Amino acid sequence: MRELLQLCPPEHQHKISFLLAHASGQPLLEVPDPYFGSAEAFERVFGILASAMDDLVVYIRTAIQG
Repeated sequence: MRELLQLCPPEHQHKISFLLAHASGQPLLEVPDPYFGSAEAFERVFGILASAMDDLVVYIRTAIQG
């Protein structure tokens, strides 16, 4: 995030956010790393990401429509 903000022009920095910031009902801010976990941990992360992506699409559509 820090590197993206450094690369981004100041007038567009407000557009940068964590994916999970757009996930409704999600208490996490960062996606957990399931690498050393079980198959269930991978399934949980997949579910988190799938839900967050659905919410992100809604956010983007709303932003585009104004």
